[in-house]
Order: sequence, then C-alpha cells, then structure tokens
Amino acid sequence: MLDCPPGRGTACPLTVELSGEAVRRQATEIVIGRTARPGEVYHDQSPAAGDNPPSLRLTGRTVAQALARLRARHMSAVYLIGEFKKDGSGGYHVPPSGWRPEGGRRVAGAWMHSSDSVTLLVAPRPGDPGPDPSRPAPF
Repeated sequence: MLDCPPGRGTACPLTVELSGEAVRRQATEIVIGRTARPGEVYHDQSPAAGDNPPSLRLTGRTVAQALARLRARHMSAVYLIGEFKKDGSGGYHVPPSGWRPEGGRRVAGAWMHSSDSVTLLVAPRPGDPGPDPSRPAPF
C-alpha cells in the first residue's frame, strides 16, 4: 500500500529507479494507467497503416462499407486525414468537427478510438480541409 500525501486527490507520487542495459539504450518504458471507462477515448491509440486490431478488417473498404460494419456492431467513427507509407512513416491531421469524408473514399487505416468507436484514416484529396495549427495533435 502506498502512503499518499494528503490533499493530492488521487495523485500519488511513485518513485522508480531503473538501471541496466535497457535504460542505457533508452528501451525502457513504464506506463501507469487504468482501464478506460465505456466510451472514454483511449490514451494509447496506435495510429498506423492497416487495422489495429487486425480483426477490424476496415482498411481498403470504402467509408460507407466501414460505417455499415461499425453500425452493425453499435459503434461509431471519428476521422483523420492522412496516410502512412509502407515503411511506417507518414502523418495525419484532425479535420474540423463535423467534417465527414464521402462514402466512396477508401479507408487507409483504422484503430480503436474508444470501446465504442473507431478512428478511420482517409488519404488526403484536393479540397480537403488542411491542418489547423490551433488544434493539438490527436494522440
């Protein structure tokens, strides 16, 4: 049991000392978190080409097909505009709220956004809204 200082709410400092080869190579990562509540946006989303998890099977489908599959599972979608190359490089940006890609566009990547929503990545097209520098990166 940790002895948490009073007046800090649920914040309780935890001191961790690491050493060894993994630390020297900067290969150590400690993540402390909790399970997301139903519908709560995941902090550790994994934007990449393809589907994460692979069972989504949305990449390569049209947006309309992807939305039909999601609706059948009582799920919704959020959108990003961007693309990833085969080597994993690439990027994306958040379109203005309310923007929706037309149904015939292809999904370039998909990953879990929350327990009941999926992020759909669509490749940019001329006329799409550009990045808004006042909006923070989504992840």
